[in-house]
Amino acid sequence: MPDQLIIETEPKQRLTRLRLLDENGVQLGFNEVQLQEIDQAMWEGVFDTRRYVDRYQDSLRPDAQLPPDTADDILQRLGVFLGQTVLGEAIFKQLTRSTLRRTLVIRLPETTDDVLAAAFARIPWEIARLTPESPTLLESALVVRMVTADIADPDPTALEAAAKIAEGETLRVLLVFAEAPNSRPLAMRREREELLELFYRRILPKHPVQIDVLCHGVTQTVLRKQIQDARGYHIVHWSGHGHHDLLEIRGEAGKPDFITGEALAQLFIDAGGFIPQLV
Repeated sequence: MPDQLIIETEPKQRLTRLRLLDENGVQLGFNEVQLQEIDQAMWEGVFDTRRYVDRYQDSLRPDAQLPPDTADDILQRLGVFLGQTVLGEAIFKQLTRSTLRRTLVIRLPETTDDVLAAAFARIPWEIARLTPESPTLLESALVVRMVTADIADPDPTALEAAAKIAEGETLRVLLVFAEAPNSRPLAMRREREELLELFYRRILPKHPVQIDVLCHGVTQTVLRKQIQDARGYHIVHWSGHGHHDLLEIRGEAGKPDFITGEALAQLFIDAGGFIPQLV
């Protein structure tokens, strides 16, 4: 059983409590966070990081004597806020007490009627750091898995079905660029070209890889057939719009459709025989 970070929220009081438990349920650290108006920009940044960075990179000037912040500068500052203010020093030091690869399960309340819990579910915990110079949780080899009370823990038998690549087997990779009708356009073409260039120039010369791409009209039927034809995929890259535990795709009748994470995992098991090792 991995370490668990239990998050309890009180939306009306704008209050959140965080408890870090070890594999035996012993508390390793505690922090209580009151959302303050003085930190409003930081909360906006950690709750909607991509939009915040896109909006303020190369234009935000914390110091009038210095050039505008780059995206890396903004992410660094948000990471320090997460490490110092949200997690707190006691919890953060416990999370980075080892450099071995390990998992942290973050447990949140139901998010349907709790806007604060829903906001905390969107936080990119991997960028948290204690100081600008210290490593992030991601750089400390910590893998974060989020579980909310309204989403059941994955079935252990399903986890055992995860892909195991045999020696000499070709790595199969699926790139999915899913656009629902009338959704906001994304820079998918550039993203697709950069990913393909990465594989063809840096990976394929050294390793056997099969790369397949799905774009324009990705439905569940199209996705299922692709997985069946390839006999499953070890790695899946998914680009598109989504909501909490919902990915937007095109419906069979040409209208918007949605698929949950659980349904997507089951689709891969049914069509390909196993769950991708990395999504």
